[in-house]
Amino acid sequence: MFPATIATSLDLSTAAGSLHPQRVQICPEADDPSVLGGIGLQAFKAALGVLQNTGGLTEHHIGVITEGALVPGTVFIPGDKDKFLSKINEVNADYIVFDLEDAVSENNKCEALNKVLAIPFKSNYYVRIPFNNSYTTTQITTLITHFNGNIVVPKLENTDTLDFITNCANQTKLNLIVLIETPLGYINLLDILKKYANNIVGLGFGTHDFCSLMGIKHTHENIIQYKRDIILKTKAFNIKFIDGVDLDLQD
Repeated sequence: MFPATIATSLDLSTAAGSLHPQRVQICPEADDPSVLGGIGLQAFKAALGVLQNTGGLTEHHIGVITEGALVPGTVFIPGDKDKFLSKINEVNADYIVFDLEDAVSENNKCEALNKVLAIPFKSNYYVRIPFNNSYTTTQITTLITHFNGNIVVPKLENTDTLDFITNCANQTKLNLIVLIETPLGYINLLDILKKYANNIVGLGFGTHDFCSLMGIKHTHENIIQYKRDIILKTKAFNIKFIDGVDLDLQD
């Protein structure tokens, strides 16, 4: 498990293992906190050099966490940001997630779609797709095919969404990272895992959205019972658990 600091995007680096002992979170723009998230220390050094050239990164946008064991790092990049998309080959991250969900405004969804589809696929590339009518079935099928089934599924609540993704995928093998962020998703988790565990490589717990919907304060005491239950279920199905973000920079 791991927390993240500044970014609103979920750090997915445990999809490849456990945690880096010096997990770093980057927020290149004060008004765009989801640009990059959850980079391992080596990836951070590379990203730092790249982003400093843009003039958009200061010491106030960097937080360092010391918890966990060594793992690969993951970078989230909004699909409509050319200045970051153009530098992906310069960032030494283990996984790159092209974000078409929260990091991209509704007005920019089509632009972001075209930009990420223009990027040649690599095996460590994932795409986070909103399944809320932002994209047509044909567009989703095109994304799944282009990214060879490497899909991040946000706000998963039931098997219906994964049924839909499976139909869109046709014969493409799915390698899913699913995010549980709502009470309904939490309640239905066992059914989701029973049906689709073979297609899920990682499962994340979006604790801040979960607490907001539950009407409870985001504290360790309030979320630990839910987190332990989710960890138990992911362990039972041999799926990597991915923790939520932590915005407390003082602890």
